[in-house]
Amino acid sequence: MITQNEIDLVRELFIHRNDAHYRKYPTWQLSKNALTDRMLELHLKGTSGFRIGTLSTQPPPDNTCRFVAADFDDNTLAHKQAWQLYDHLEKIGLHPLVELSHSGKGYHVWLFFEEPVLASKARTLMWNALVRAGIPISGNTGKGKNTGRALDKLFPAQDTITANGYGNQIGLPLYGSKCQFVDRHDNPFPDQWAVLEEALKNRTPANHTLLEEDREEGEGVPAIQKGSAPSPTTSDTNSWLRQMELPGNAQNVTRLRGCEMIKAGIEDANQFKEPAWHAGITNLAVFRKDGLPLAQEFSKGYLTEDYQYKPEETEQKFYRSVDAIQQAQSPVSCKTLAALG
Repeated sequence: MITQNEIDLVRELFIHRNDAHYRKYPTWQLSKNALTDRMLELHLKGTSGFRIGTLSTQPPPDNTCRFVAADFDDNTLAHKQAWQLYDHLEKIGLHPLVELSHSGKGYHVWLFFEEPVLASKARTLMWNALVRAGIPISGNTGKGKNTGRALDKLFPAQDTITANGYGNQIGLPLYGSKCQFVDRHDNPFPDQWAVLEEALKNRTPANHTLLEEDREEGEGVPAIQKGSAPSPTTSDTNSWLRQMELPGNAQNVTRLRGCEMIKAGIEDANQFKEPAWHAGITNLAVFRKDGLPLAQEFSKGYLTEDYQYKPEETEQKFYRSVDAIQQAQSPVSCKTLAALG
């Protein structure tokens, strides 16, 4: 039996945005309805069709979150790197939790805040922890791929989200007997609620000094001040930044239909391997929300071995590309595209 106290505890730790959520039935679907206690109860019971995905970030001008989580995908190094991050966070006086993901092969490392904090600051705190713990934050990743990088992404996945957007969702823990918090031997703690009560008492203060640090460099990604987007510049090298800030971006995106790569992708997206396809998405992400419709058109014919990309998945990759541009301060170059064929 799920008690009201347990529902309230989940809501306090994991639910920051209550006006929308995701449900998986059978794929993840956005629901623009309030997340009720009854829905949370059904999720906690493991009821089919009621697995909930929680949205981390309030829309502008708020842009705050109540938690930050690092997602380590199914990878031979996922366990090692998740606990490497846990140990570092614990060493610097924070109180993280490790969740064994729904697949039983990946991990989420969670950190909670006493009060809402800017998503950019929360991401910077976790980003710096990853860098200082020596965990790879760039390079190939993907479920089932034995690469040197197990880290998939952070939640929140962006420093800011669009005014009418929702950002990325992360599966809510404690879906029945799945998604439980574990020790370093993957054994679920016998009393999950006691673990969450302890986490509630040990949340990170919203004025913690680590939330005021600059974002460090790591794995070739330049530092960025407190997670903010780079400032517009008038240099020729970074003229794309001026373009991004100019009015009429939608018109500029329309002009991009003349790009040979975009035309080729719309005609047959499968002629691009994933890295080149992703590079195209990254260049459209320069135009932020105005580039998304063209990114969807460019992507809709893209097939993997066993399924077609869905619009919401393309949107997630698009906004991850926006975030990557904020971090690297540059989109993918033509030279890189040429190297990808």
